[in-house]
Amino acid sequence: MVLLAELLADLTSLKTLNTSDALALVNSPHTDTTTEPTDREFTRAKEFLALRSEQRGLEDLIAKRRGVAAVMEGFGGRGAAPV
Repeated sequence: MVLLAELLADLTSLKTLNTSDALALVNSPHTDTTTEPTDREFTRAKEFLALRSEQRGLEDLIAKRRGVAAVMEGFGGRGAAPV
């Protein structure tokens, strides 16, 4: 279970990096492979994934609000709140 959380955290981190940084991270050798992740690390990984998911949801909401505002502006609507 810990390895799955570690993998998900790594994949999520790679999504936030630019291409060259992601490749450097993947291609760098892991020097410390003997230690197991702690419960604290597992908890932090879960929290990170939850926050990232929430962030993406908010980004989607902002994009949808901007789309609605653009449509309202196209119709000459004045009641749309700024985003």
